[in-house]
Amino acid sequence: MSEDKLKELSIEFFILFSRAECSLKAAGFFSGNAKVSADWQKFSLTDEVQDILSYKEGKSLTLIIKEFLTSPPRKQVVVNSKLEWSDIAPVGVCEAHMIILYINRVRNNLFHGGKFNGHWFEPERSELLLGHSLIILKAMLKALPSVNEAYTGSIG
Repeated sequence: MSEDKLKELSIEFFILFSRAECSLKAAGFFSGNAKVSADWQKFSLTDEVQDILSYKEGKSLTLIIKEFLTSPPRKQVVVNSKLEWSDIAPVGVCEAHMIILYINRVRNNLFHGGKFNGHWFEPERSELLLGHSLIILKAMLKALPSVNEAYTGSIG
């Protein structure tokens, strides 16, 4: 994949992720008072999101989810004063929450510079993780009517 294509994919991911967080908050999935944030965990526990990620939505989404969970994004950590990548899994309350935490990890790795510093680290893997994150996140947003309405501009 070319650098330009990865750049386009990362921009699409950032826009979708930002809109997703805004939509969750507009649909009532938020936490905090003075500092408000999207409540991804609460969203992941809805029946609609559980259903969309429970391998009932079709073979292609099922394969993407399984591949995403088989080779999930790693977390950048410091070990002996050196940056390294850890395969440690986040602590999720269910599989849907785990998937959301991994999508957030993709966002964090990209946004905080873990995957890009003028050139892409592991461009094929970055393409796969960004692409899968986009597909899964789009399916999740469509699953819950109130979030989908906020995302499409019908409310909020």
